[in-house]
Amino acid sequence: MSHIVLGVAWIAVAGVALADDPKAEAREAQLHRSEPLEQRQSMIEQLPGPAAGYVRATNGRNPAGFIALFADDAVVDDAGRIIRGREAIREWAASDIFAANVTLDLLDSSGDETDVTITAKVDGTFDRTGLPDPLIMTFQLVIVDGEITRLTCRLAER
Repeated sequence: MSHIVLGVAWIAVAGVALADDPKAEAREAQLHRSEPLEQRQSMIEQLPGPAAGYVRATNGRNPAGFIALFADDAVVDDAGRIIRGREAIREWAASDIFAANVTLDLLDSSGDETDVTITAKVDGTFDRTGLPDPLIMTFQLVIVDGEITRLTCRLAER
């Protein structure tokens, strides 16, 4: 997550957050919701299989389950840093997700079985210097034949 954090910090400083975004108010309201855990779990269950697996493996600190979701030639775009191939993704996830104890609190999702975007509140033990609080990110997953072929991680526009 350290590289995501650096990329996110740059994006935040660059002023990507959109004050006039009509969806910003709705997303802000979602941040302060008090939905029961069962309701949030239901949101995860409604995601396509690999997307739900991505959230579960991240939150469950399951590196083997996480990497099993990706195609051999998958690509991760982590705030502009490109990671290619399952082995490189395994190394990236070990250091940037699992070593940092990253968790995702699902706020919203859109898309279909082959292209889904998850918006989540991100937490963990990573350095938060220069990052917005709360840290809200989008994760776009492209899914082919039941495997993630592309993951794009970005700071959510606010």
